[in-house]
Order: sequence, then C-alpha cells, then structure tokens
Amino acid sequence: MQENPHTVVVGVDGSDQADRALYWSIEEALLRGAGIRVVTAWHVPLAAYAGHGASPAAGTTLEDTVRIAAEGIADAAAAKVRKTTAEVTVDTRVVQGQPADVLIDTAMGADLLVVGAPSRHGVSGALSSPAVQCVVHAPCPTAVVH
Repeated sequence: MQENPHTVVVGVDGSDQADRALYWSIEEALLRGAGIRVVTAWHVPLAAYAGHGASPAAGTTLEDTVRIAAEGIADAAAAKVRKTTAEVTVDTRVVQGQPADVLIDTAMGADLLVVGAPSRHGVSGALSSPAVQCVVHAPCPTAVVH
C-alpha cells in the first residue's frame, strides 16, 4: 500500500481542546483526502526533579513514566480516528521535547497543522502557548481549533 502524500498533523495532549482539534482534523483530512499524523510531545518538567512531582512506579524512571503516559494519549487519539472513520489513515508520533518545537518539526512537509486553542489563562499565557508558537513558526498552514 502506497503512503498517502497528504498529511494533516494534529497535536494531542489529552485535553478537551486537543480532542476538538482531533475531531476537526478528521473532517479536514476527509475533505483533503489526507492521512492524519497524531503527535504527542512529552517532557519531564524541572519541578519534577525537585521532589514535588509524582513518583514513578518501582523499577521505572520518571522519564519512562511520562513517555508511557504520552504514548497512551497518542494511542487513544488514534483509536478515536479509527472509530470515527475507516477512510483516513492514521499514524502516531510520540516525541520528547517542548510541544511547540515538536509540532513545528513534525509538521515539516505536512499540508496542515492542527492544534487546540490555548486555555484561558490570560494574555501572557495565551501568547506563549504552543498554539501561538505554531501559528508563527510552523512550516505549513496552521489551524487553531477552539
């Protein structure tokens, strides 16, 4: 089977905003005859090393715990795509890094990048959000879904 040359990249993090972006990207992929690439970025915040973060399960590292959680988020999103339609191919990428950086890198060569709107945490929080960073720096058109 030949890989679809058209791709809609969608960032997911398990939030309601990301779910809305995911379902919007399914409709857009259907219109474009494109596949979907579900992308989940993960990183361990510095505060987690300060003793105030969650403790990993015995025998695993904190990095493993966070990565496994991110893989679960990406797999759940891919399952939603498959449950919604069989007409759209879907693959997942789980990448260590800051969300905006990962999404911008992963969108290279894509037809469209789709992200959820930033949550309402004031103007300064919205301006530094991954969604805004993607709009400014992505190598392809970017849709921000509210």
